[in-house]
Amino acid sequence: MKHIPLIILFILLMSCAEQERTITLQGDLYFDTDKIGSFYGMADSIIQQIKQSIDSMYERTDRSGNDEFLTVYESLKEHHVLYKPFVDVYMPGDSVIKLYLDTAAYHQFDRFDYHDLIGQKKKVRIEARTKIIRKGFYDCVELTKVELVAGSTYPIEKNNQ
Repeated sequence: MKHIPLIILFILLMSCAEQERTITLQGDLYFDTDKIGSFYGMADSIIQQIKQSIDSMYERTDRSGNDEFLTVYESLKEHHVLYKPFVDVYMPGDSVIKLYLDTAAYHQFDRFDYHDLIGQKKKVRIEARTKIIRKGFYDCVELTKVELVAGSTYPIEKNNQ
């Protein structure tokens, strides 16, 4: 009987260890014309061409882990986000991360236009519970906030500074 509390504590600790840790990120929507980061919305023929190119890259490298592109690709593939849409998020400290979302969450951003936001002197603030894929890449567990706030939309156009 005196071991029951110890057993319960052990079970609780083990169940906590099984769950992936989530972190909350807050930043601003970043409009980047370079949308490389997933296959979302691409035609199957283009995806196949890209995969063939990546396969040939594997053949030409020594797989020592020195090829950053292939390392990122493998991480995205391992975390099952290659076919998910993403948005770029400007984070405090001048970094930009990729936030992978489900399709419904992604479509919450359809209503925002870069030039309209600049004209209104507004930006889109994002808050999300996420799982880290690797540095700079996050998978959204829950999109907790998408709101329009006063400020400059990123990237800031040179003539609007």
